[in-house]
This record gives sequence, structure tokens and C-alpha cells, in this order.
Amino acid sequence: IKDAFNREFFNESTNQYATGSQGSNAVPLYLHMVPEERKQAVLQNLVEDILINHDGHLSTGMIGTNALAQVLGASGRADVMYEITTQTTFPSWGQQVLKGATTLWETWDGEYPSDDAVYSYDMYMFGSIEKFFYRDLAGIVYASPGYGQITIKPGIVGDLTFVNASVKTVRGTVAVDWKKGEESLDMVVTI
Repeated sequence: IKDAFNREFFNESTNQYATGSQGSNAVPLYLHMVPEERKQAVLQNLVEDILINHDGHLSTGMIGTNALAQVLGASGRADVMYEITTQTTFPSWGQQVLKGATTLWETWDGEYPSDDAVYSYDMYMFGSIEKFFYRDLAGIVYASPGYGQITIKPGIVGDLTFVNASVKTVRGTVAVDWKKGEESLDMVVTI
């Protein structure tokens, strides 16, 4: 299936999938469909699209947003995902907050309230970003099923100076609280 998928949708001359959109490149990376020797090139195209073509914003829908949140941190580009999550202009979570949102909206393209739009004010579909916060910023990573083994690898990115997060697992709570100083990093890990 992987070979057939790549023959159909991968452009070897550009290292892009389908239309070259963020979702088109993030989903195959997330599903491990990209040939090993092409992963870095596809990732670089994805990062350039975010940072250059979209000025640090995402341009994904529901499935692409989840893939983006999974792929960027896992590929060593938590800095790019952090830039996306700290945006306050369209399209972004921050823009929704500035417009008064206390829940996740169904669409990035919302002007609430709107007479001609019928969207949900409480839709989890863009909530996949939560994984980025505890896994890539706090650094709580399961290393085996059921958190039998855990890796703690905090993501020190951008202007972020502290993170406090916890995950309730079947084996108990795992918590990380870190704070970046000028020349130090203080971290408390609870397992």
C-alpha cells in the first residue's frame, strides 16, 4: 500500500505530496508513508510552508492539524509548533481566545456570532494540540505501551520560560514542572 500511495501522490522532483499543502505533507509523515530517504525533504517543505508561506500559521483542517501536532515535535521541530500555537491572528487558537472563545470552535474561519454561519462553539476537533503541550513542551513521552517506561525530555523553545503539566496514566500520574533561568533549567519530575 505504501508504494502504491507514493506512486500516486508523491512528486519526487519537489518532495511534496498531492497539492503540497501542510496537510498533504503532514499526514503521510504522521502515517510513516514517506520513504526514509525523503523524510527530511518533506519535513523541510512542511516547515517552509508554515514559516514562509503562512507566516508561522497553520493552514490545516481537522485531520491535518492532528498530524501537524504529532509530526513537528517528534521530528525535532517543536519550535515550529510552538510558533503556531502562540499566534493570535487568523487562523489560530489565540485568535479564537481574543474573540472571546472559552471552548474550541468548529472552524478556523469563524466570526462569532454570525447571522449567516451555523457552527458549533464547542467542538473538540482542533483539540489535538493538547498532545503537543504535555509531550513536546513538558516532555512526558511514553516509551512503552501503558507508560510502562517513560522518557522525560522537555522542549525548551522560543520565549517559553516554564511548563507545568501532568498526565494521568494507568500506572499513576506523571508530572513535569520546569522553569528556565538565564543560565539554568530547574525541573521537578513526579512519577
